[in-house]
Amino acid sequence: LQDVRALLLTVPERAREQLVLASSRQFPEGDVQHWWHPPHGAGVRTRITDDLLWLPYVLAEYLEVTGDWSVCGEKTCYLESPPLREGERERYETPRCSEREDTVYRHALAAIRCAMERGAGSHGLALIGGGDWNDGMNRVGGESVFLGFFLCRVLKDFAPLCIPEDADELLQVRQQVLSALEAHAWDGAWYVRAWFEDGQVLGSRESPACRIDLLSQCWAVLGGASQEHGAQALQSALTQLHRPSPGLTALLTPPFPENMDAGYISGYAEGLRENGGQYTHVLPWLIWALAELGQTDLAWELVHEALPLR
Repeated sequence: LQDVRALLLTVPERAREQLVLASSRQFPEGDVQHWWHPPHGAGVRTRITDDLLWLPYVLAEYLEVTGDWSVCGEKTCYLESPPLREGERERYETPRCSEREDTVYRHALAAIRCAMERGAGSHGLALIGGGDWNDGMNRVGGESVFLGFFLCRVLKDFAPLCIPEDADELLQVRQQVLSALEAHAWDGAWYVRAWFEDGQVLGSRESPACRIDLLSQCWAVLGGASQEHGAQALQSALTQLHRPSPGLTALLTPPFPENMDAGYISGYAEGLRENGGQYTHVLPWLIWALAELGQTDLAWELVHEALPLR
């Protein structure tokens, strides 16, 4: 779904196919397969949390770009499988399509409701679960600031598609989450990344690793943080993460040492992949956030830096 969002202006029919396909990989409880193998559908049911939000997010974008509302009425099945047991982190299986069907729109709404109902921590924010976008943070366990801002964006974009009662509910939740983020996640110059299950903060000035994480800063702007805080957060990210020569932007800094267990991210060498390397997947979000703030010259510079041929 993240990939086909890039095709909305060029091959929208491919995005439509993926929306319908993805809607068919959802369980009745609202959660979805993290990945699966076609054609039989063997895959993993997990506690990863951002999976829930890509269907409603891309659906709203697709409708805005194409105006093709017919996709909302396409019907697909739910998957048959027992929910994960307490303490069960994930399960590899081949679930069957049940006789119960729903529209793509209803699947997307069910995913949002699952994201909102999975529980919140002491700050009123959704838990990172088995990972939010950075799957390697699978042992952080506490609340996710990135997920909070991503949810705010999805609720804002999806609410106009809903009947008034549902729209009002989604926008009320959005305001509650935004208020909690501003009250608890602002660290004075940028937004923290998450909290561990024991309440220890991750992504703060006091953090021994992952003092600042690019995801939280980008999605603060895209999710609706105050313009003042959003601009300051992006500037902090660029100051600490952007390296004009050789033209790279790290995902976070400093990297996790092997003896600091935030999940399997700690098993990567420091400065590689998600553990403090340039993870190019995130750069378009940084470029977009800069453009949202009117910093188009800098955004264009980063576009050129990211191109494989310059």
